[in-house]
Amino acid sequence: MAKEKKNYNLGPRLITVSTVIAFLSFFHTWGKDLENNTTMNGFEVSPPVVWYILIFAYPIYKVFKGDFMNKFAAIIIALNGLFFAFLFIGRANSEDTAAAHGPFVYLGAITLLIIGIILFPKKER
Repeated sequence: MAKEKKNYNLGPRLITVSTVIAFLSFFHTWGKDLENNTTMNGFEVSPPVVWYILIFAYPIYKVFKGDFMNKFAAIIIALNGLFFAFLFIGRANSEDTAAAHGPFVYLGAITLLIIGIILFPKKER
């Protein structure tokens, strides 16, 4: 009885999980107004960070299509997402506002995305 070889590739799974985590991070608290003691989720903060999900569009499209991914371009796009997240955290921390845990969950998702892109299978010839 021959065992079937299963595909245990971790790259596409990490990309899918990171996309779900990034989407769910928008429902977490992204900013705190220390003056009025209010919180804002990812849909309410200014600038609207919900557009950050577009960072995940190319990798998740390639996962669902099952096609070859240009790893260089995907990593450059993911590093842009990392830059924007750090930019948001830096701008949110001031005298009257503070970044909450939402951007840090998003940073974790971006990190998983980068690892998933690196582990994504190479083009079969």
